[in-house]
Amino acid sequence: MPVRRMSLKKWIVGNYERLSVEDRARYGDMVIVTANGTYSGKAVWGAEDMEKELAFKINAWVESYRDQIRQLPDLGDFDGFIELQDVTWKYPGGEEHIPYITFFMDQVIAVYTTEYPDQFDWKK
Repeated sequence: MPVRRMSLKKWIVGNYERLSVEDRARYGDMVIVTANGTYSGKAVWGAEDMEKELAFKINAWVESYRDQIRQLPDLGDFDGFIELQDVTWKYPGGEEHIPYITFFMDQVIAVYTTEYPDQFDWKK
């Protein structure tokens, strides 16, 4: 199987996700901007980060997908997802709270974190 190259979009989104998971105290929640509004929440990287029953279901889905994908051609940049929990969804005219949501790469317009370390402080 050929080695897949990662798009710049997936690389940037993945690095923001990593910041939010590995150093949450410094970078805060992950924020994802989509055509339907802005979503902020805790990035989920594994079963230990979420409710166990939901984690088992999602892990089973991912394993099933991996088994099937081996038989399909490369999906390119549309293959990938991000999971957030304890989510606040802000949209024109309102705000909702969602316990858990999955985003696919083609839904993401922009991404950022809710906290900004000093070295990135543009207000200085």
